Amino acid sequence: MKLFYKEYGDGQPVVLLHGLLGSFENWYTIAKSLAENHRVIVPDLRNHGRSPRSDNFDYTALSTDLRELVNTLKLKNPVLVGHSMGGKTAMEFALRFPDLPKAIVIEDMVPGRTTPITGAYIEMLLKLDLVSAGYRRDLEDELFKKIGDRRVVLFLLKNLSRNSDGSFSWRSNLQALTENYDSLWKGLRSGRSWDGP
Repeated sequence: MKLFYKEYGDGQPVVLLHGLLGSFENWYTIAKSLAENHRVIVPDLRNHGRSPRSDNFDYTALSTDLRELVNTLKLKNPVLVGHSMGGKTAMEFALRFPDLPKAIVIEDMVPGRTTPITGAYIEMLLKLDLVSAGYRRDLEDELFKKIGDRRVVLFLLKNLSRNSDGSFSWRSNLQALTENYDSLWKGLRSGRSWDGP
């Protein structure tokens, strides 16, 4: 799958990988800072942001997409920085393609099974009535009543897009995320190791 991405700077390649319900936009400030001395690539992972959608959504698929991006951009030994789901994607990439990454940086993720908390958020997003909503603020207020944390609500609504006809739609493929949710939280297949930094 050919991923949508943004690119900044020049030098040692660094690939920044967002978490579940995120996008390349989550890394903007860090990407611009790193771009002073590095070539920074920030993709939207499959079923997120502007990248294509697919019913196939697991760490094998995510790491294969990343390899295609690395090959397409001819990135030599990139450093992978992954947050949450992006972190587990970086781990799977290093395990499957051990000679490709120079190093990996993992934020807020372990290789083993984790306890998800975002499933309830995805369910809330799916239940929002996008057809009747006249304004983004209507959806924001409705979510805030359920969640009670404005920062979380604003993060979730980064997935909301206003179409040319004025209607709303989701940037993330919430249906595919729901159907494959359990596979994102199980541990990576054991019996493998990567000895890079």
